[in-house]
Amino acid sequence: MPSDELSIQTTLRLRPHWRHFSHWAFALAALLVPIFGVIYWLTIPDGPWVAVTVAMLTIVLGVTLGLTAFRRTEIRIQDDQLSERGFLGRTTQTPLAAIDCIQLIDIYRPNTLDVLPHLFVTGPNGRMILRMRGQFWSRSEMESVIDRIGIPLSPAGEPLTLAEVHHTHPELLYWFERPLRARAAL
Repeated sequence: MPSDELSIQTTLRLRPHWRHFSHWAFALAALLVPIFGVIYWLTIPDGPWVAVTVAMLTIVLGVTLGLTAFRRTEIRIQDDQLSERGFLGRTTQTPLAAIDCIQLIDIYRPNTLDVLPHLFVTGPNGRMILRMRGQFWSRSEMESVIDRIGIPLSPAGEPLTLAEVHHTHPELLYWFERPLRARAAL
């Protein structure tokens, strides 16, 4: 017997803000164009400019690969699944039923009083499923993820410094952000 209710499943698809990569790329260009200009000016008369060209092409290739990886990064929430394609191309898929806790914590930026939101989605035993950093994702995007997952948000309290996060919630950090003693326990 057909149901009278209409079930419309939507996919929430998010990508990091382009402006972060473009700021980094413009800063790199502003640094390297004058340097390579001077190096070309000094090396073209004597002949070793081929090595400079190889170095420059290597840097351009690296930036192009970084751009491609950045553009492919995404978070997707479908019917009953959360998928994340990370910067390095690794895709993880987690059923929404496996999500235990969602925390939205404001973390102070180093050496300022500015805070950035960080969304932490964890599973059983505090295992990190998803982390959205305020450097790349807006608060409204984080809130749309919270709404789409449908689990109540755990209270966050006051903003924390990164040192406080290291001390109180080391499991929420990536392995390379953890204090050395926590890394040794892995």
